[in-house]
Amino acid sequence: MLSLSYWNVAEAAVVFGRYARRLGLDAWKVVRGMLREAMTLSRLHRLLVVGVSPSILRASIELVLKHHIYVADALQVASAKNVDSSAVVTGDRVLASVES
Repeated sequence: MLSLSYWNVAEAAVVFGRYARRLGLDAWKVVRGMLREAMTLSRLHRLLVVGVSPSILRASIELVLKHHIYVADALQVASAKNVDSSAVVTGDRVLASVES
């Protein structure tokens, strides 16, 4: 089961859109494809999109202040903790070292 924050869905759309434009692709088409895949995974019960609740925001702020990370990264870690995730998968070494 994968999980991520609603905020991170929007963040991914920005990144995919930026790279699509750089490659001369239709940014909307790329983002729609990402959202379609997310919806498919959700329907198959393989993706849980976590809402940004006040408790997750508080936990995120604590992580930002403690580890000096971006709020979007902190939201991802706090969202994972909220759903009792066993791991946070990231290519960011600093983020990988953050303990919630």
